[in-house]
Amino acid sequence: MKRLFVAAMLLILSAGSWASEQLISETMTGYWQEYSHGNFTKAATYMDPRDLNELRDGLVPLFLAATDHPNEEVRKIVNGFFNGVPDELRKEMSAEQVFAGLSQVGKHQLPEVFETLATTRIEVTEVRMDTTDSATVHYTVITPEGNGQDNERASLYDGRWYLRIKEPPQETITKLRSLLGQ
Repeated sequence: MKRLFVAAMLLILSAGSWASEQLISETMTGYWQEYSHGNFTKAATYMDPRDLNELRDGLVPLFLAATDHPNEEVRKIVNGFFNGVPDELRKEMSAEQVFAGLSQVGKHQLPEVFETLATTRIEVTEVRMDTTDSATVHYTVITPEGNGQDNERASLYDGRWYLRIKEPPQETITKLRSLLGQ
């Protein structure tokens, strides 16, 4: 009877882990599908809101301050970031709009990378549960030229699995502060 109880508990625990792994895999696949096709605002819905909010709070003031920068290249980056957001609404940008703006800047700076992204797909190869609320997603990027491996972090927040931004938001903010000459 004791063995049956232990076996039942192991089955229940592994089923919960499998369900989380499946949700994380679906999150990664959904994100890639949207991002690789340039749907940056939709892709942002797969990102951890804590990371996005930190980026928004740090980046919107930086980009607003650089709006009238004397360097034309900096102004191009700023215009790419705001990407059609009216002047009067820029201060109130959503976290998703900020993520999309950053992605637009990247797309403008590296158009060939984003052209290639549109031809890719991914296959999640492993989801490793680091803790009950964090995981690492390993995946293969499949391109016409060949395959490559990468991984992303995921976290459980407010009952939902999200992907984390590759580098800590403060590092991104610091790099962009330097790029924008501030």
